[in-house]
Amino acid sequence: MNIFDEVYRLNSHRLPKRAMSMAFDNGDRAVFTYRELFEKAAEYADILTKAGIRAGDRVAIAAESSPWWIISFFAVCKIR
Repeated sequence: MNIFDEVYRLNSHRLPKRAMSMAFDNGDRAVFTYRELFEKAAEYADILTKAGIRAGDRVAIAAESSPWWIISFFAVCKIR
């Protein structure tokens, strides 16, 4: 099971305009719709794929807890 596929399947068509609010320890706060989250994750996944990252590769996300960490996580999960 791919977590990106599962979250996408459950939310993208049913809740594309629903806002998803994220608050983080460092005080950052972001609001994305599920559609925006999945589009940005797909964009990041394409960048990673073009850089040579493939399914099964280990990828470290070295960042503070932030909205961009969540997007990066989903991008890595999307790579097949």
